[in-house]
Amino acid sequence: MVLIRITIVEDDEDWLEIISSSLEENLRNEKHEISTIKYENHLQTINKLIFLEPDLAILDINMANSSRAGIRLAEEIKEKMPDLDFRFLSAQKEKDKDILRDVAKFSGEIPFEKADFRENMDLFAVFISNIIRKKFGSDDSIVRGPLKILNKSRAIFLNDMEIKFTPMEYEILFCLAYRPNNVYSKLQLYNRTKSYEVSSGTSEDTVVSHIKSIRDKLKKIDKNFNPIKTVTNYGYKYNYSRDSKF
Repeated sequence: MVLIRITIVEDDEDWLEIISSSLEENLRNEKHEISTIKYENHLQTINKLIFLEPDLAILDINMANSSRAGIRLAEEIKEKMPDLDFRFLSAQKEKDKDILRDVAKFSGEIPFEKADFRENMDLFAVFISNIIRKKFGSDDSIVRGPLKILNKSRAIFLNDMEIKFTPMEYEILFCLAYRPNNVYSKLQLYNRTKSYEVSSGTSEDTVVSHIKSIRDKLKKIDKNFNPIKTVTNYGYKYNYSRDSKF
């Protein structure tokens, strides 16, 4: 299953702790990474969301004494991160019809009432877990711009054209694309493709040659597609941002 990044945005530190702790404890069947943002002002929160690049954002509607702060935040961030999925929280039992209409633009569910799960946080974890499986769990794949990796079938497509890779080439590319922008040493990449450890000196030439082959095969489909970047004196990373082809 693909790693899902979840970011919680709240102006209440107690609720940030309650929600994040519950998800960490209960999302045991989903590969996830949870981050939190304490809402203090609009611009700071948007910049942090862009930096974190979550797949799912959980926003409180009412923050900093504004009844629509979460909705305004979603409206602005959606322009910069069109693939971001939203879910909303509310402490209000009676919902403003205009707010419900605006929430519907971003989420198929009505705002989840905090009072419904404060005494039973398992309810909230089930709510989020179902979203993850429905939204992200239908295809065991990685999508990075025009590159798609289907892990179950070990198939790789660039611009919808399948590319054949050797087993080690596949493992290296999958490792780099699975956690984009993480830097891996040559030894780390080598060890992730083998069932045993090797000494540092024997791995470098093997990884370098496989990286070259991967790049060559990608360039045959798209000469400008070169997402694997060399990190001088260390190793490699998969260079990725949502607004680029990589």
